[in-house]
Amino acid sequence: MLETEKLAFRRKTRKATLLVILGVCLLALTAKYDFPDPKQVQLWLKTMREGLIIAAWVAIWEALTEIVFSFGPYATKALIYKKMLACEIKIMNPIKALKI
Repeated sequence: MLETEKLAFRRKTRKATLLVILGVCLLALTAKYDFPDPKQVQLWLKTMREGLIIAAWVAIWEALTEIVFSFGPYATKALIYKKMLACEIKIMNPIKALKI
């Protein structure tokens, strides 16, 4: 179970990393192709640029929420499983324990 939790957390981390990379790339794309004067640019280009900015921030926000809100439950479960692995297990024969 511990390995399953670690694997699931790595998947979430990988997804968050990809979302951050996507968001930063979209922000860099909009910064690189900054339009000179908004009055001379066509409406569809302004709309496209604003859409890219919104998509970039949504991707970054989603990545941050994945990490912030997913880390706690995974860490808690992993700690419980580590404690379970470290505990000593004693198997007793109930018939010998009674000694009738």
